[in-house]
Amino acid sequence: MPRETVTRERMLTGPITQVLLQLAWPTVTTAALQGIATALDGVMVARLGETAVASVTAARQVLMVVLVAGGAVAASTGILVSQAIGRGERQVARHITTQALISFCLLVLAVLTPVGWYATPWLLGLLTRGDAKVMALGVPYMQIVVLSLLPTLATFAAMGALRGAGDTKTPLKLTFWTNLLTAGMTYALIFGIKPLGIPALGVVGAAWGNLWSRGLVLVAAYWLLASGRLTLRLEAPRHWLPDCPLLGRMVTLGTPHALSSILLNVWGLVVIGILYQTHDGRAAAAAYGLSLLLRNFGTWVTWGFAEATMAMVGQNYGARRLRRAAQTGWAAARVASVYLIPVSLLIAASAPWLLGLIFNDDPARKAEILHIGSRFLWSQVVALPFLGAGMSLEGALRGTGDTRAPLLINVCSLYCIGIPSAYYLARVWGSDGVWVGMALGLVARGLAGWFMWRRTVVRWSQRGIEERGASR
Repeated sequence: MPRETVTRERMLTGPITQVLLQLAWPTVTTAALQGIATALDGVMVARLGETAVASVTAARQVLMVVLVAGGAVAASTGILVSQAIGRGERQVARHITTQALISFCLLVLAVLTPVGWYATPWLLGLLTRGDAKVMALGVPYMQIVVLSLLPTLATFAAMGALRGAGDTKTPLKLTFWTNLLTAGMTYALIFGIKPLGIPALGVVGAAWGNLWSRGLVLVAAYWLLASGRLTLRLEAPRHWLPDCPLLGRMVTLGTPHALSSILLNVWGLVVIGILYQTHDGRAAAAAYGLSLLLRNFGTWVTWGFAEATMAMVGQNYGARRLRRAAQTGWAAARVASVYLIPVSLLIAASAPWLLGLIFNDDPARKAEILHIGSRFLWSQVVALPFLGAGMSLEGALRGTGDTRAPLLINVCSLYCIGIPSAYYLARVWGSDGVWVGMALGLVARGLAGWFMWRRTVVRWSQRGIEERGASR
């Protein structure tokens, strides 16, 4: 029996919670590995000094928008693949995957690479206000990273398609090898290895390490997809001509998700801006940045459940097993929120000790930052369970092809409730007011997700959409 059929039957008939957990744990681990790799890269660059850190940080802020947008369009690939697999249309799923990978390569080569290369000096100059030292390191770093957009975004597309097909283990393996190769190559090229004749390239070495490691992993991903060893397989080269209607549908699905992801990044920047207006100022902003390293252990779980929910709901929706699709959304929200209650409590309770290991400064300043960071993490004890439920239900909505509802949820909850509340309460309670405002926004996000998913399920019932009792 083909591996696609086994995965499809498990998605359509297996125990819902068990299948969700089997799908989610590799995705959660993938997110954790990506976070750890980013942290290690930052630690290595930090050894080169403050200017190096500022250069890399400025370049990454510019590139983050492109990476977020690319990841969002890759998510649309996963939605379409999951629905095609659910309908039993494996050839259609192969076609979607092939089109996504080929179109990503053409887009990056024809547009993003030349535009990014030549626009780099202007963009960095705008962001850093022409800081000569930062520009001297940042421009060559960013131009090399622009070259790595091709393997990075193409691999995103491959991973999105595989997750949509129910294969979350292959993306985990690809991420593991990406991180292992990146860590080794980045270290070697930043600091050099004299016995092997490898020169120390400094900041530029970090960029070259990323480029070569991601390029090797992309070659491996394409080889696996062409070999037939995975749940999906690339079509023959004669089918590689662009399918414009399909590509247009991918963009239509991916654009709202891209906007939502960009807004989430901007939300974090706005919060930092509000924190700088409190009497705690820089200490509060530093505490927030450090505390996020701990809170991410919870958000990795929420992201993993959202991706698993999207794939499972997508396949059941494609097979018109709507009752099971609805049950999957509710089960994912319940499991994510229940799991995050003890996790958030553990993070908050251990915050003083864990933050003390991360941050090392004079005792008075350290005590202040640990105190502020601990209070932020205690506010997340209430917020994280709602966030977990909300993100899972947003994944369920995306599985049905609705990417606009999650965008609306984020705009209303974070920008209409979270930011205004944080801004107003900051004037009353300082940084504690910001934490309360953020928590209110995340609670609102969870409640809005519940409302939108319930509305979707009720609409299915009211419209009498056909329910198929058995898979094809």
